[in-house]
Amino acid sequence: MNVSKDEPWHFGRLMAVLEAITSKPGLSTYREIAGEVGLPVGSTYRLVQSLISAGLCWRQPNGTLAPAARLARLGLRAIEPVHPFPHYQNLVKDLSRATGTSASIGIFMGGAILLIARHEWEALPRQGARVGEIMPPHRSARGTVILAQLPENQRMELVRRSVGGEAAAVLERLRPELNRAWSYGYALDEDDDTTGLRCLATPVFDATGSLSGAITISGLSDCFTRSVALSCVPRLKEMSANFTNALSSLQ
Repeated sequence: MNVSKDEPWHFGRLMAVLEAITSKPGLSTYREIAGEVGLPVGSTYRLVQSLISAGLCWRQPNGTLAPAARLARLGLRAIEPVHPFPHYQNLVKDLSRATGTSASIGIFMGGAILLIARHEWEALPRQGARVGEIMPPHRSARGTVILAQLPENQRMELVRRSVGGEAAAVLERLRPELNRAWSYGYALDEDDDTTGLRCLATPVFDATGSLSGAITISGLSDCFTRSVALSCVPRLKEMSANFTNALSSLQ
């Protein structure tokens, strides 16, 4: 991961630091990264700050550096045409067929929610979001169930990135829904994301118990009634556990 002499000077250094962060989980100090890439600590500090400012990496609550959602989005869109993530896509396809709904998986990384898999139910109007898009945290069951798992400071930071100075008011409005999602382990909403649709979401955790994202199903409100949606909660939680197992097998 040392700097390549064949690349432009600054770009080569940025890529070396980015590769170190993505391939060596657990790096937290500039000295550690500098040792990986063979650069002075001062230069490494400036490069890391540039990557954070660009939204390509972020510092996690435990202090370690990790890839951020913008970087994951670039990767997803670059390789999706040749490798559409069958592990994830098969999970949402099975869920969609079992429930008669559209299904999707969004992962939480770098302080953002990134859509990584979706399967549309044929009878439903096609929704706007596509794989690789960063989703707003304050709209739909997906965002609610993810926000419900986070401490207040992370909730505020995540919502602030979407709505700026209105973050406190938005969170206060969402408070009852966040409390319900935390208590029951799912979030249910109507018409927040797409008119006429009802959405149900459950959180997904990795093998260590850390929040990974959410699985969401949605259907037309006339057919996917509240009682039908609630009957799907056990199935959705089961699929969340399956996704956790899939994540573990890929690590």
